Order: sequence, then structure tokens, then C-alpha cells
Amino acid sequence: MQGSDVIADTLEALDEALEGKVESVLHFRQHLLNEAAALKAEEQRLAERRKLREVKAKRLEEYVDECLNVADLKKLETTLYTVSYRKSTSVEITDAEALPVGFLRTKTTTDPDKTAISKALKAGEVIAGAQLVTKANLQIK
Repeated sequence: MQGSDVIADTLEALDEALEGKVESVLHFRQHLLNEAAALKAEEQRLAERRKLREVKAKRLEEYVDECLNVADLKKLETTLYTVSYRKSTSVEITDAEALPVGFLRTKTTTDPDKTAISKALKAGEVIAGAQLVTKANLQIK
């Protein structure tokens, strides 16, 4: 074997090794994405179960409230729990538009309109604070 043949064989072996490594890494990546999707679905399922439990608990609380009201009780002590009423105050807004300006909060958000900026830059406009950038994004099929 000549020197150039040895180099060619070595490069070919390296290419095959790299191809195998990349394939293994991408296969593991796909496995992780599949796991992430399964976890997301499980999160949604558990969130739905949590919400149902919260609604049931709230309904039971309302039931106890109704029972105490019907019995005209302000306090009830059981072996494990004590149920009673306490006074509290809260603000009820009856007409938000009638409130004086001093009692209103204004929320404002400003975000760059990337679609409009991209269109303007592609049309040749110069926009301070923005530029078109060409990237090489990895695409896996």
C-alpha cells in the first residue's frame, strides 16, 4: 500500500466512525425528545387531575359552609377540625370605568415587530438597532 492509499483508507475509516457516532447521538436525541413528549403529556394529565381535586375540595368547603348556615352555627369543633367564620374585608369594583385615574394601573408592553423589521430590511431599508443575519441551522430529518 502506498502512502496516499493509507491516508485515503484512514480518512474513510474516520468518516465511517463519525457517521456512526452522529447516528448514535441523533438516535439518543430522538429518544430524549420522545421521553420529553411523554413527560409533557403526563404533566397535562396530572394537571387535569389536580384541577379536578381542587374543584372537588372547593365544593366540599361550600357544602360545609351551607350546612353551618342552615344550622345557624358560627363555629363547630370536631375531633380533628375546627370550623368557624372570621370577618374580612375586600374591595369589590362595581364600575372600573368610574374610578379616578389615581386608582388605576396601566400596563404597557413593547416588543419589536420582527416580521415588519425583516420585511423592511429585505426591501433595503436601514433600521438602527436591527440587521439581517444569515445562520446555518442544523436540520435533522
